[in-house]
Amino acid sequence: MDYIYKIATKEVNLIQYTEFLNAVDPNGLRPVTYVSWNDAARFTNWLQNGQGSGSTESGVYNMSLTTPTRSGTATVFIASENEWYKAAYYDQGGSVYELNDTVIAGSSRGLRGGSWANFSNDLLSSSRIAGSPWTRASVWVFALPASPSHRQRC
Repeated sequence: MDYIYKIATKEVNLIQYTEFLNAVDPNGLRPVTYVSWNDAARFTNWLQNGQGSGSTESGVYNMSLTTPTRSGTATVFIASENEWYKAAYYDQGGSVYELNDTVIAGSSRGLRGGSWANFSNDLLSSSRIAGSPWTRASVWVFALPASPSHRQRC
């Protein structure tokens, strides 16, 4: 390199990056992307446990397990493939893949809905892909089911 170059001694931290996110989307309405199934499960645990300093490693999903499964007492959780499919009947936008709770093979979880970045066949309701629970992608998001009282009315 023919120029002077220095790098910061510390990486960008969460406070700095959160400030950036709030600046580029002050209303906070964009879906979270680059999220893995494990990220979504930890977020769900955090919600189930009252947010704040609530645990992210247990609650709805025991993250110490190779393939965590939903607790029967959960009030907040990642939708199963069947739950997603029922909801998608009314909203098939196809802008991004949505993670679901269904184990497809090994520890891989299901993704439905297709994406703007894929072929039209991927937008079919019958199209399903599997993703590693550790993988993050620009076209993967998650949504949580509505409250239990709302689910009973669906």
